[in-house]
Amino acid sequence: MKSRLTQIDSIYIAVKNRDKSMEWFKKKFGLEQDDKNRLKIGNDEVFFLETLDGSTTNIKTKDWVEGEDHFLMPAFCFKAEVIKTLYNDLKSDGVKTEELQDHGWFFEFDFYDIDNNKFKVWEPNDKK
Repeated sequence: MKSRLTQIDSIYIAVKNRDKSMEWFKKKFGLEQDDKNRLKIGNDEVFFLETLDGSTTNIKTKDWVEGEDHFLMPAFCFKAEVIKTLYNDLKSDGVKTEELQDHGWFFEFDFYDIDNNKFKVWEPNDKK
């Protein structure tokens, strides 16, 4: 059967305060506001939705890291350009980040927003 789904159109991020979270993402990543509750990343939309129970977008799983029963998995992985500069800028701005990793054919790191949502960023290593 031919795939009936063609792309991911929107991302929804759980936040405590939409305005503060959107400002944080605009400042840290240079994103543009498209609407009252969404920002644009390329041609895609990211919606910031205030939760009623303080929940995050994170996923706790045992399926990602072998032997780890409660791995905190980001729900989204963003692709970046000049990932090393982005990583250094976020660290110097005091953003909670995990170590930048070189996997040979790609680089990646995880960061946390002001609501403690965990996100992954990656960039292919075109030099390999």
